[in-house]
Amino acid sequence: MKGKVELIVGCMFAGKCFGKGTRVLTYDGTSKNIEDLQIGDTLIGDDNKPVKVISTNTGNGNLYQITTSKGVINHSYIANEDHVLCLTNKEAYVEVPLINAKMYLERGFHEYKILVDNENYEFKLDRIEYLTKCYNYFKTTGTKPTSETIQRVAYTANSLGLFIDMKEDDISMVSERCPITTTITPSGIGDYYGIIITGNGKFLLETCIVVHNTTELIRRLKRFKIGGKKCLVIKHENDKRYSVDEVSTHDLVKMKSVPVNDICEYFDTHQKEIEEYDVIGIDEGQFFKDIDLIADKLANLGKTVIISALDGDFQRNGFGDIPKLYPKCETLTKLSAVCSICGNEAQYSKRIVDGQEVKLIGGKESYVAVCRDCYFK
Repeated sequence: MKGKVELIVGCMFAGKCFGKGTRVLTYDGTSKNIEDLQIGDTLIGDDNKPVKVISTNTGNGNLYQITTSKGVINHSYIANEDHVLCLTNKEAYVEVPLINAKMYLERGFHEYKILVDNENYEFKLDRIEYLTKCYNYFKTTGTKPTSETIQRVAYTANSLGLFIDMKEDDISMVSERCPITTTITPSGIGDYYGIIITGNGKFLLETCIVVHNTTELIRRLKRFKIGGKKCLVIKHENDKRYSVDEVSTHDLVKMKSVPVNDICEYFDTHQKEIEEYDVIGIDEGQFFKDIDLIADKLANLGKTVIISALDGDFQRNGFGDIPKLYPKCETLTKLSAVCSICGNEAQYSKRIVDGQEVKLIGGKESYVAVCRDCYFK
């Protein structure tokens, strides 16, 4: 395999996913467009527990329509190619990057819904009774439902994990025996929006389909793993915010990793072991001295090296040896977030706690993403 260095840089809390207009279910039973979500909003996790939005972000690129169908009923939304699909075939659950999902869909995997059950939803049997009465009434009387009724019925059916289609002149329910399928089709180029949330990164769309917010380093590593490549993940040993021996995003999406202090020393003492791997992922690369030298050596050994890092510190100076990587990397991806103050595109990380030391490891309690104007406020 030809070696290369892929560098991912940006401010904290950057990452993207869904097309504009994607409806997301909130914990109180209402829904919002993905682009209207704000820090502090509460969504529903795949375990029915509340999850908080801790960051929002945006970008532009290739979009795809993901459609999950049961009989004649279709649920669709738009996402970018970095989106991770949550799939099941009733025997197993997998999380697959969208552009690697083809073989899973061909094997009968599909997206799935869950039964929503929290204090903001009526008891399950009451919801089933309501749907049954609506179905029988509109079918037998020929009465046209109001737009409010259509919305209420769809909301109730989705919360039960059912597939139902209600229009002004008809109401259709699909047999549970009817198979579920998921398809992916290109949808042009456009804006996309993402969020970082607490919990395991999973939340519900308005249709109660389970989806995942995506992080760039882990997304790329998952792609290589699915392709059968052996991956090694390295993190700085001082980063113990979420786990000692796992690389973790601020939304607690985790992957097993090796904690390292001096990456040059680790390379010298573990070179034979490292040579067994195809892909080397390095998280928080700004904390490693001589990261540019090690990345170059690994690439010359035929390894794919993926480095995720902040390119600037809280004073907007070059962070560590990351600027030295720019002329040595094959690809450079610059991520942006959304300013936590004004909502515009954010390129900088602003420290919100006291202290002048550059290497202060922290998350949302220590830093916020900001734009140029808000950085100087």
